[in-house]
Amino acid sequence: MKGIVSTMRKNNLIRKSLKAWKLMSFLESNKNFETKIKAKTELEIKNYETNLIEQQQKIHELIIKAEERLKHEQKKKIQTKLALDQVVLRGVSALNIEALKLSQSALNGI
Repeated sequence: MKGIVSTMRKNNLIRKSLKAWKLMSFLESNKNFETKIKAKTELEIKNYETNLIEQQQKIHELIIKAEERLKHEQKKKIQTKLALDQVVLRGVSALNIEALKLSQSALNGI
């Protein structure tokens, strides 16, 4: 009877130790899987953040270029307006000179 009891205890201990070993190996593989997934996720997040930063920089550069073009166009507009004003003033001056000539010739003809 003692032999049977000791054999059953040994079998029970072996069964419990195998069960514990199985549980530990399962938990260890879960930890490894979790570590791998965390690393992949962190890498993807880092890549995504890097891409966002690059896109922001490109957009910022485009905005700066657009502002420079706008300033250039505004300067051209102002220059064109000044040139047009000069042309109008020259035309008005020429008309005034012609009017004076006509009035002088009319006065001289009287």
